[in-house]
Amino acid sequence: MLTFHLGFVAEANARVARLWPRILDAAAGDAEVGRRLEQLQHNRRFDMLSSIREYRSKGLCHSARPDAELADELSFLISPESYTQLVVDAKWSMTRYRAWMLRAVRRLILED
Repeated sequence: MLTFHLGFVAEANARVARLWPRILDAAAGDAEVGRRLEQLQHNRRFDMLSSIREYRSKGLCHSARPDAELADELSFLISPESYTQLVVDAKWSMTRYRAWMLRAVRRLILED
C-alpha cells in the first residue's frame, strides 16, 4: 500500500513540479488564484491527514505523535518541492527519488 501510494505521488509530482512555482507566484498576485490555492492546500491537508489515519488503520504507522503533526510532515516530505530539488535540480533518477521517499516516510513518519 505504501509503495503504491508514494509511487502515485512521485508520478503526480513529476507532472506538476514545474507548474507548482508558477501557481504560487500567480496566487501572490491574483486574489482568485489565491483563493483557489487556499482550497487546494486545504484539500491537501485533509488528504495527508486521511493518509496518516489509513496508515494507522492498516498497522503501518506506529508513531505516538499526533496525526496532525505527522500529516504536516508527510505533506512536506512528499511535496512537489521535494521532487524539484531532488530530481530536477540534483538530477536524481525517479527510482532513487521513490526509494528516498519510501525511506523518509518510513523512518520519519511511520516508525518514529
